[in-house]
Amino acid sequence: MATAVTSVLSFALMIAVIISVLNGALKLTSDSAETQSATQRAAAEAALGLLSIIDAVVTHDAGATNVDITILNEGELSYSQFKDWNVNVNYTNGSGDIVLTSLYYAETLADGTWSVEGLYMDAGRSSPELIEPSVVNPGEYLVLRVRLGDGALSGTRGWAVVTPEDGISASVFFDA
Repeated sequence: MATAVTSVLSFALMIAVIISVLNGALKLTSDSAETQSATQRAAAEAALGLLSIIDAVVTHDAGATNVDITILNEGELSYSQFKDWNVNVNYTNGSGDIVLTSLYYAETLADGTWSVEGLYMDAGRSSPELIEPSVVNPGEYLVLRVRLGDGALSGTRGWAVVTPEDGISASVFFDA
């Protein structure tokens, strides 16, 4: 009789261990599926943002260099938090030194900063955006004006990287 009781208790304990292991495996599978779903959701959200640089035009102005960068919003997101954007520029200055700098957004353009020159419905800047003039909606063009305070050396090539708040960068080479 003692052997029968021991066998029943051992069987019950074995069933409890199996249920516990299966429960842990199901929890691990569920957590893994949630993580994968969150990763896919983040990738899908990131794919909605797509900025393409159309052009970069350089002008020299009183010892400084301005670079107008025209960007088309080809994604499905709207952008308006310009102070949260990063603009990094690599260029050769007038002394022949290579400069790599991160420029800050300014409402009023000054040396070593960038600002929004305008929002347009077309790349030629002939139709300004009137409905939401401070938001870059899908299909609209944004022109950023970068002002390199020490001026780029004529005949050299520079590089600008623009990163909006969603973190998806676009870059362009420009001829000084």
